[in-house]
Amino acid sequence: MDLKFTVSSRVARPVAEVFEAVADPAILSEYFTTAGAKGRLETGATVMWEFADFPGAFPVKVIEVVPNEKIVFEWEAGDGREDHETGSWERGGDDTKVTMVFKPLDDGGRTLVEITE
Repeated sequence: MDLKFTVSSRVARPVAEVFEAVADPAILSEYFTTAGAKGRLETGATVMWEFADFPGAFPVKVIEVVPNEKIVFEWEAGDGREDHETGSWERGGDDTKVTMVFKPLDDGGRTLVEITE
């Protein structure tokens, strides 16, 4: 059985700003990739995301980018286990596909972000 879910959030910023906050590694590093992001999200790119809580970089394969509308990427789902002897984080498993859709709301100053995994 495939597990699939969608979450959404309204952000009090215009679509272009919200999209850029995900696509630009410098901005993304300020709030999501807590140990840094390398590479802009562009169709066909592979970028690296790092998180302070999970040592090591995660490769993110960018499948499709439609500016101010959609970002589709794949990354390793992994089972997320910590090796208690070494303290290292073990990854492994199939890739999971993530689709982010950015929709302007009626007033133009807010954005609906839908994320499906």
